[in-house]
Amino acid sequence: MITYSINEKLYHQRWYDEVLAAILNSISILVRRNYLLAEKLLDRFDQMKVSDGYACEKMHAQLYRAFITYIKTRVVLVKSF
Repeated sequence: MITYSINEKLYHQRWYDEVLAAILNSISILVRRNYLLAEKLLDRFDQMKVSDGYACEKMHAQLYRAFITYIKTRVVLVKSF
């Protein structure tokens, strides 16, 4: 879906809204099940051209990235004990 949205310049706002929502929902699910896949998806999300009109979606992506960083840090601390 990300590749399609990058290659096909989605000019219709409704399609663009749906693509961003689907990607962020996928990240939301993956971050709990497999944070490494969520991180890869976030990296691909960052390759998309997201205008400032989608500031809320950008903030969600940053929140998920911070959560993944927390998971990684917490996992490392737990394993060191």
